[in-house]
Amino acid sequence: MIKIYKTTTYEKKLKRIKRMSVDSWIDLVSPTREDINKVVEKTNIESDLITKMLDADELPRIEVDPNATLIVIDTPLISEEREYITHPLGIIITKSNYIITVSTKKIDKLDDFKKNIVND
Repeated sequence: MIKIYKTTTYEKKLKRIKRMSVDSWIDLVSPTREDINKVVEKTNIESDLITKMLDADELPRIEVDPNATLIVIDTPLISEEREYITHPLGIIITKSNYIITVSTKKIDKLDDFKKNIVND
């Protein structure tokens, strides 16, 4: 699933938008092949930067590519058994001014950004 956000010029608030544009945040959760192809075409990044994030065993690291930088972090989640587990979240910063987040699970902490709870 693709959701796209952009900070408004006047209000300085993050708003959901319909189309990918420069300076937008593209949030991918369990993306389909079609979703990945759309993002790759628009942002000019290598598809493997996204597809490798679909592996639940990805390790935290920073990876630099000619068109983007991938930052992989482990994010905490609560499992169905009510235990804390971690899950990889990829943050891709492109040379063409896009920020892309990728994971196979919804990361609740990103909701704070989407709801404008986090300042600047």
